[in-house]
Amino acid sequence: MIFDYLKESINNIRRNKKNKTLIIIFTLLFVLLFIDIIFYKNFKEFINLSTNKNVGFRTFTVYKEKITFNSAVAELKNIEEIVEVFPSSYYSYGIETDIRTNNLDGEIDLLYGTKNITPKSILGKQIEELQTGEIICPYDFYPDTSAYSLKIDSSKIIKPDESLNYEFNAFYLNVKIIDDKPIPDKERAIKKFKIVGLYDNKLVMNQNNQCYITPQDMKTLQSSLNPHLNYETSNDVFVYVVIDNAKNLDKVQEELKKIGYNLSQDTLMSIDKKSINLIITLSMTFLIVVIFTIILIQFSYINKKLENESQYLGILKACGYNKKQIILKQFVDVITTLTIIFIISITIFNILFILTINSSFNSFKYIGFEMSNSNYLLIIAFFITTSMILFMCYFMINKKINNSADYLLKE
Repeated sequence: MIFDYLKESINNIRRNKKNKTLIIIFTLLFVLLFIDIIFYKNFKEFINLSTNKNVGFRTFTVYKEKITFNSAVAELKNIEEIVEVFPSSYYSYGIETDIRTNNLDGEIDLLYGTKNITPKSILGKQIEELQTGEIICPYDFYPDTSAYSLKIDSSKIIKPDESLNYEFNAFYLNVKIIDDKPIPDKERAIKKFKIVGLYDNKLVMNQNNQCYITPQDMKTLQSSLNPHLNYETSNDVFVYVVIDNAKNLDKVQEELKKIGYNLSQDTLMSIDKKSINLIITLSMTFLIVVIFTIILIQFSYINKKLENESQYLGILKACGYNKKQIILKQFVDVITTLTIIFIISITIFNILFILTINSSFNSFKYIGFEMSNSNYLLIIAFFITTSMILFMCYFMINKKINNSADYLLKE
């Protein structure tokens, strides 16, 4: 019986132009629905990955008067959730090098490296094994200014067998204090580095030109640039504090306030929460609007269809069809139409995802984020929407066929 209903539904779709129009409209709406769902899924994943992986989202500044640097470090590290403390200017140092492999400009970003905040090397030495002048760089090394904007030419990435044990010169300013004025040397100072380890920058969402150096080397570079700053002899401290997990941020900050520290409310790297909430709200609103539009159009279509087929329903009742059989027949008709719409919609969406959506975010894969599709999630969304439509259809059809056969035949 169901097979006969299915065959009749397919024939009706082929013959009725209104059904074809409905399929076109619903296909467009479902494609928009799928785009919104996948965007929301990936957007939330990107936010979660950023805040949990990148150490900048777990780092903030603290300040306290009348305390030495060493005393402050000991006091701060006594808090369980704090994993690292270091001077505020030591976080990073952008520097030019003589690396010209693959016509790259040699610009790299040196990061303060310790065992507590540096990811494990996948090749070569670990950070705790480094000597001065040694450095750990990304496995897919790309020493170029364009790495900051994620404009990476994959063909120019320096391969691990070329970058490991590679030696290069880094150029930096050497500033001297003369008559209480900072005077930079005419010629830049040179420091030799050797890449002795490679790490996966995607694990911590770093750029492909960000390398880790020892605290001693960072001190040398920063002292040369800012010779007037001496954290070890100062009686006031202004330092970065790194905590173990972003979810502990509020707890640690409250604890630091209690022991007399002033601190920044924002982390070193932060996300505009208002913008994030706005994007999420707009995405959810769009989702609701599309689903509501689908249901509203389906309601109007079924209502009109039942009016047009009133005599046909009367004939079915007069011929002995019971209520369940008539409802089943109408359900098969609706489900057949929606299934065809879903197959067309998900096919179009997957083609769009491969050709445009995924490629638009291709550059983000170098920092550990890739746009991912989920047909399983789309099937669930379709199933929920279809269930809502069928629930509505049941009451509409049931109300219609509760009338007598004579009443339906006269409509």
